[in-house]
Amino acid sequence: MDKMYVQQYDQLENNHWWFIIRQKIILQTLRKFTPPLHPGGLKILNVGAAAGASSKWLASLGDVVSLENDPLFLDCLINRNLKAINASITDIPLDDDSVDLVCAFDVIEHVENDQQAVEELVRVCKPGGNICITVPAFQTLWGNHDVVNGHKRRYTRKHLQNLIDGQRATIQYSSYFNTILFIPVLLFRKIQPLFKNNRQQHNSDFNYFKTNIILNNVLKVVFGIELYLLRSVKFPFGVSLMMLIQKKPASKDISK
Repeated sequence: MDKMYVQQYDQLENNHWWFIIRQKIILQTLRKFTPPLHPGGLKILNVGAAAGASSKWLASLGDVVSLENDPLFLDCLINRNLKAINASITDIPLDDDSVDLVCAFDVIEHVENDQQAVEELVRVCKPGGNICITVPAFQTLWGNHDVVNGHKRRYTRKHLQNLIDGQRATIQYSSYFNTILFIPVLLFRKIQPLFKNNRQQHNSDFNYFKTNIILNNVLKVVFGIELYLLRSVKFPFGVSLMMLIQKKPASKDISK
């Protein structure tokens, strides 16, 4: 990953309509389902923390440790005095049952072995604690945005649930989001390949709106409607999917 991309991603995390509303949706859900377990707040692991914006807003819930394996993003985290460790999601250097809340926001779609990644997230989570995962949804939305961002796949609720089945965990909450803009995004991604000579064909979706302040603000308002709707409904489809998982206590050995 080059330095320019890291700088651009840092700006996007703090200013782009999608990142801003996604943050509010995630925090709203976490505050509803993960009350502080002790006076100091939650012990939080933020996996794939990138430039650190998500670690900063997660700090409102407790003490955050960021995990990153990209050297440039890691430097960015350290330079901002954020607690950070250099490791992969498939090999987290933490003890079993050691974290109250484990977060992986749009991370596992980048990993070849997403099953192992989810198993690691569950392993380090304390019994009764939570794992929050967000992912891009529906393979039909696959487009240049996914290629540019290094995605291996997109997910359905069933696909993500299959990664959870058989583990010491239950699904506490799940919903798609970015639903209002699903059709426009679908149309955009299907039409975009037709423009063979478009220089921006090799950019992600984020690049189309980052410099247009008016459009960015309009989309922020439109997407922001879902923040209120998600308080009472769960969407059956969307551009993204969020799942909150609770780790079960260890089974007692009744043979003793």
